[in-house]
Amino acid sequence: MVFLEVLNPAAPAFVWNRAKDWLLLIAGLTAPLLITLFIVQVNIGIHQTAFVAHPGGSVFTALLTDIEIFACYMFNVLLPANLSFFYAVDPIRSLADPREWLYGIAMLAFCGVLVWAAEARLRGLAAFGVLWFFAALGPTSNIAPIPFWMQDRYAYVSAAGLLLAFALAMTDCSSATKLHRWRNSRAWLSRR
Repeated sequence: MVFLEVLNPAAPAFVWNRAKDWLLLIAGLTAPLLITLFIVQVNIGIHQTAFVAHPGGSVFTALLTDIEIFACYMFNVLLPANLSFFYAVDPIRSLADPREWLYGIAMLAFCGVLVWAAEARLRGLAAFGVLWFFAALGPTSNIAPIPFWMQDRYAYVSAAGLLLAFALAMTDCSSATKLHRWRNSRAWLSRR
């Protein structure tokens, strides 16, 4: 919601160092935030018996495991070839696990390419799509773990953000400008 308010093209430009803009943003988001916190608290109370142990045993290892899960969701949304009713997820228990770095770097690189490949005037929207993807996965991440750590249905709402960023990247891919930019980046890399 913060990004929608700040990036809203119909509203006056948000000035990062103007206190009035921040106060208006906080005032506009206070009620939705309080309502959301209340709903979360009620849901946690109602569903307390459905919670299981975190993947790997702690919130930290659950977040590490979520990196692999989120990367799998990205792959499943864009190339739904190996879908399953049940995914066996092996928890990532430390930063020393190479899967953590492999999936993390691959996701960062892919998201960076999506934003970079979008037309310059639409990069903010592509970045918003990427942020939407990760933000919408927040409620289904394993911070509040349930018995099924990964299900494709958990990514339905977030898929729209990823598909938006992907579509914006693909729309500009065939243009001569993109080819020129790619050649310039190759020339820059070869000089190094």
